[in-house]
Amino acid sequence: MHIEINNIINPIEDNIIFNHFQNEKYIKGLITLYQSSQMECSRSSGLTPEVGSSRERDLISSFVSNLDLNVNYNIMNDKEEDVIINDIKLSIKHSSNKSKSQNGIKIIWTVDTEKRNEFLKNFTFNCDIIIVYVRFSEMLDKGELEVIFINKYNLNEIHNEYKSTNKNIFKCLDGNSRGIEFDKKFFEEMLKKLNFHIKIKFTNINSDVCNPISKRVKLLNTLNY
Repeated sequence: MHIEINNIINPIEDNIIFNHFQNEKYIKGLITLYQSSQMECSRSSGLTPEVGSSRERDLISSFVSNLDLNVNYNIMNDKEEDVIINDIKLSIKHSSNKSKSQNGIKIIWTVDTEKRNEFLKNFTFNCDIIIVYVRFSEMLDKGELEVIFINKYNLNEIHNEYKSTNKNIFKCLDGNSRGIEFDKKFFEEMLKKLNFHIKIKFTNINSDVCNPISKRVKLLNTLNY
């Protein structure tokens, strides 16, 4: 496997999450986990909704494998953060979009009108956000990860500006695309306030280890019943 790390925006101060993505060992492991989720959640040449949760567990597992990090992933479902790393509350988002300029990043999934209205009225950013774009080739043997990170201070600065001028911050969705996502213009402003931005290209992945059936058979063979 070949890894090429391109740091487009470096953090001004030392950032433990940025540092994690500078280590090829952790990147290779994460790519393998993402590949496993890609194969697990593929149906009829598309991805099932479960891929988001699976990728979230992949990234958290990657953090846990880094012994320099203190990772707490035992988080209640009603919390904004998905994981806490060395006291940093972090919300994890994933996308398969070919460009980060494309929106579609969900903030919550609820379709309940009362809960939506309460969210829109009271929401502020209480944690940092990391968005990882996972882009595999059709054969899964190569691809790209694009990682962007925005801290809660930058997010709330944009949020407060938009709220004071009555600009749209969120877009409510219905039907199969349920939930609330960032408004396109708001998301474009987010991209101007990144704390770090990394592109990671990779080639020559051994996909055999990630086949979902083979993986389960290997597990069954290790069980001593």
